[in-house]
Amino acid sequence: MQFTSVCARDSKVNFRTSLVFRGCLIVVLLLGATLFCFVTDAEAQGQMRQSGNVRLIIQPQIQLQEHGTDVVLKIRLAEGTNVKLWASNSCAFPKDDSKIFTASGSYTVSVRNLSAQGQAYACAASSDGLLKASIPLQN
Repeated sequence: MQFTSVCARDSKVNFRTSLVFRGCLIVVLLLGATLFCFVTDAEAQGQMRQSGNVRLIIQPQIQLQEHGTDVVLKIRLAEGTNVKLWASNSCAFPKDDSKIFTASGSYTVSVRNLSAQGQAYACAASSDGLLKASIPLQN
């Protein structure tokens, strides 16, 4: 006598359903774990702080150019210094009628205002002696 059970077929269906359910459950658990790690990592990065010091040193600079009938002086000065601008044949020492600049910036001065008639150079020097520049004048 052969005995056929409907349960065997049901058990196959139940087994397949169980596998699918377990597979879905595993996928959901893996996604949850991944999301948890991602959120925890993002929070940790948001809370991570670092302190330190940045030191920026800006050096004094000078640039002298002739532009047509003008002399252009560009300077970045150290605190408490100034720059004298004059016309001369040697640039050894500032003249008494030198133009004095006390702040960093870009300045345009007419060659005529430097009393440069017959002078070979436009000269500039800072009061601390660190900055010096000269350019030949086109008289």
